[in-house]
Amino acid sequence: MKKIFIILLLLFPILSWAQPSSLDAENMVNNFFEQYETEDGFTSIYITKWMLGMISGKEKTAKKDKVRDIIADLSGIKILTFSGEDSDEIAPQTLQQKFVKQLPKKDYKELMRIREKESDIQFMIAEEGSKIRELLMLVQDAEEFVLISLTGLFELSQIADLSDVVNLNGMELLKDIDKK
Repeated sequence: MKKIFIILLLLFPILSWAQPSSLDAENMVNNFFEQYETEDGFTSIYITKWMLGMISGKEKTAKKDKVRDIIADLSGIKILTFSGEDSDEIAPQTLQQKFVKQLPKKDYKELMRIREKESDIQFMIAEEGSKIRELLMLVQDAEEFVLISLTGLFELSQIADLSDVVNLNGMELLKDIDKK
């Protein structure tokens, strides 16, 4: 028993050192939301797992069953929006640059980027095994910045299917990415 305790004591620093990267990344995203959610010009929305379950409803239809299956794998959705019209102090481009600069590169990889005129849309993911732990969607143009975070353990195809059912603008772009 004493040997097991000593081994665990010696392994604890190694095990605790290996864990934090995903927690640091989640904390960074949460801190970014918390930093701006009460500022002028920002709107913050947080949809909990419980609320997501209520959205799918109790009525039985093929469409609702599909939504229920997808939502079961999500733990929450956070949305932060900023309108440059409401503030002269911050530019939407600055917010996106600040967010991307703070994001731990080792935990997130860019999935897709779309640039069109003054708009920039980025999709980034954090993986856990073969599943996605978090999907980030950043949208920035001259007037607006939007950050959407979907957390849970899911596949890209599920989010693309969800966008079909509940009309999540921009997420339809993920439909063909998951096909390898």
